[in-house]
Amino acid sequence: MSLEESQFIVPKDARALVKISIKGNEYFLATQNRDSLKIFSPVQKGNLKIKAEPSDSWAEVIFEKGDRQRVELYYGSGYLSQSGRFFKIPNGVKEIIIHDFRGASRKVIPQSL
Repeated sequence: MSLEESQFIVPKDARALVKISIKGNEYFLATQNRDSLKIFSPVQKGNLKIKAEPSDSWAEVIFEKGDRQRVELYYGSGYLSQSGRFFKIPNGVKEIIIHDFRGASRKVIPQSL
């Protein structure tokens, strides 16, 4: 992703970047060569979140224009950085269908959250 698109920069000599979630809030941790750890908190624009149930496997996101997107609901992003099972609802979503491991599904309409 380009700098113009992400609008995110780590000053100096950045080495690694990881996203973590603490109590539903997301943070980015950036390491720097021969310098301290930097912690960034993104500006929240009011996006809604859904907490995935333990048996939820994936979600089908249906946008107002008819486009569809499949989103996998992972249990964590790595061995040392287990994150909460939250799913951010993108802008322009009409409805979300969440599927579990057993094949059952439920519909979520963002206005009702």
